[in-house]
Amino acid sequence: MKRLPPVSLRQALEAVLGFLALAGFSRGGEAVRHSLHLPIPGTVIGLLMMLLALRIVGRVPTGLRQAAKLLIAHLNLFFIPAAVGVTAYVGLLRQDAGAIALALVLGTWLALAAGAWTFQAVAARSRTPRP
Repeated sequence: MKRLPPVSLRQALEAVLGFLALAGFSRGGEAVRHSLHLPIPGTVIGLLMMLLALRIVGRVPTGLRQAAKLLIAHLNLFFIPAAVGVTAYVGLLRQDAGAIALALVLGTWLALAAGAWTFQAVAARSRTPRP
């Protein structure tokens, strides 16, 4: 069995504070979304709030970095609920397989086209001489 490196009390507290910061920005984003009745997910608003805070601070705090590294290291665990949901609704998926496949293909092509169009527009704009 692999032994984990020793962690000091300070490192553990910093990691806990990092997780609390992530949860706080998430809940803060949800509060902003709810109070302003925005059609954007609260977690996205929370991420934007955290980005703004990090830009103001100018660095990523150690605890937040530790929490993010731990979450990224175990990112595959976040897909388990989705996989369970898919297996729970196999019958429904079979029933609507054609519509789901069409939506996936069209959505992918539309996203690719929008990305390509945006890239071309930005590239053309950056080539024009500025006064």
